Amino acid sequence: MRSLTKVICWSAPLAALALVVTPCSLAQGTPAVLEKPFSDSAPYLSRFDALNNVLVFYRDIKDGAVAAARPFAIGVHAGQPIYPLKDFPGALGFDVWGVTGNPGGGAILSGVLQIDGVKTRQLILAYDSSSTLRSVWEVWPYHYHQIASDGLGNLYAFGHREDRGEGANEEDYPLLTKYSANGEVLWQSAPRSWFPYETEVVATNAATGEHHLLVGRSSLKLYVATTRELLEFALDTGRLASRRSLTVVLEDLGSTTHRAEITGLAETADGSFLAQVRLWPKQKNTKPMHKVMARIAGDLATCTPWPTPPGLPQEGIYLGIDNQNRVLFLAGGSQGKPILRTRPL
Repeated sequence: MRSLTKVICWSAPLAALALVVTPCSLAQGTPAVLEKPFSDSAPYLSRFDALNNVLVFYRDIKDGAVAAARPFAIGVHAGQPIYPLKDFPGALGFDVWGVTGNPGGGAILSGVLQIDGVKTRQLILAYDSSSTLRSVWEVWPYHYHQIASDGLGNLYAFGHREDRGEGANEEDYPLLTKYSANGEVLWQSAPRSWFPYETEVVATNAATGEHHLLVGRSSLKLYVATTRELLEFALDTGRLASRRSLTVVLEDLGSTTHRAEITGLAETADGSFLAQVRLWPKQKNTKPMHKVMARIAGDLATCTPWPTPPGLPQEGIYLGIDNQNRVLFLAGGSQGKPILRTRPL
């Protein structure tokens, strides 16, 4: 098995970086006002790692004094801001493409370090709960758009190669890789040839929805937004277990008036899926773009709306389902403090 070039080695296995903490309560259905993620008011994105129960706020940066990410352990505490450019003096910027949590409340970032106007480095950076940089992996020629970690410190990454084009005449290569906590490639799967060459598979946009990596107990599920497919792989070998399309159920949800695209996706304990779906109008004089929640059957045969109960405010951005089976939403609050809302599944 080949390994990535290590710049900084793990000071400890990722799974051993956990802190001993005393959880504070996040009551079912009670909104929680979080600490303001960053000191400035620049926009940011968020992603929730359900397996490690960590919410990560993140953004691209061009200034070493500006934080690129900040992890929040749900129901525990806000972590320290992460400043990647302080770890790479002289670099001009860091573009964050993928984020996930790690055991103990830290964060892992995949992104592109801007060296100058031309040179870049494709990196995966692992930070512990004190936002101390613990590992740097050079992953060129890969550019990873989505990453996910498990409780053992393994990392799953989905992306394309910068040295390959999108044409059928290009040499085939895997889009999905599993790494150990030490950066060793354990397996690779999902070759580019599985997908139409006329489709730009890895890059998403506002009209496609978002890719999702869902780590389970024995399998990894990859939702490919650009082809509307759900692929399931064995965690230990990367062998493809199933490949199913969601096109029919999404078209049923959008009906003849809207195009439906998944922006948020999580698997429930019974094997079904809870999704936030963005509906784009197909024609004028119809309801403008909006989002709805939907329950998708485990066999992907049906998709039914999961509406907000009467009397409750619209939840906001759907984050996922935490380890206490609560559905999490993020909404804007006053003074830049996000509001975390929960709802029973």
